[in-house]
Amino acid sequence: MSDIVFLWTRREVAPILTARWLRLWARRIVSLPGLAGILWRRQRLRIGGAKIGALSVVSWAEIGGSAKLLAIGKCTFVGRAHVALHSTVTIGDCCVVSDFATFLTGSHAINDPDWSLVARPIQVGDYAWVGQGATVLPGVSNGRGAVVGAGAVVTSDVEAYAVVAGNPARAVGEKRIQEFRYCPTARVAPFAAWLGSREIDWVGALDLRRGHESPQSAAATDGSGAKV
Repeated sequence: MSDIVFLWTRREVAPILTARWLRLWARRIVSLPGLAGILWRRQRLRIGGAKIGALSVVSWAEIGGSAKLLAIGKCTFVGRAHVALHSTVTIGDCCVVSDFATFLTGSHAINDPDWSLVARPIQVGDYAWVGQGATVLPGVSNGRGAVVGAGAVVTSDVEAYAVVAGNPARAVGEKRIQEFRYCPTARVAPFAAWLGSREIDWVGALDLRRGHESPQSAAATDGSGAKV
């Protein structure tokens, strides 16, 4: 199911010509350029080989390297981040990668006389949040629901539901809750204009993964049920 079909079939419906109906359609018309931009940027990455699930939004991110190395699940938001694709980057469902976050999959062997490239993958579990200006280094895996604080430098794996901050990133405070039912991109204006105030079971509507299944053990889908 395409995003357009999803938004249309699950749009808020108000009685015709009421104040609510007029406000909804005004928002939808005004947000059409933004919706077109979201769909265009995502399709361009898909044409390059990226795997991106339904209702995911990739803002004006700087994607360096082959898009074939990028996989993003459903309902995930990627802001104006920098993603260096020397190796694979796998981001799960319902994640948020905030503006100016940096994913580095490549470095150099400093004790090699040829200064050879060392590339290692990065994985981000479902419902994880990488804060503004955070840096994730090669080989790091952020677990389901993990939170990386703004400006943190993540040099090693982050446990599921852990909250980390600092340079290097260390656990702070208590872990997050373990059950989620939100879709971050439902709050993005061009989508919110169509959904309005409708209550949606996101897990059921998009067949999101339940429990502790990781993005690397279940492929993203394009919203139609087909594996991507």
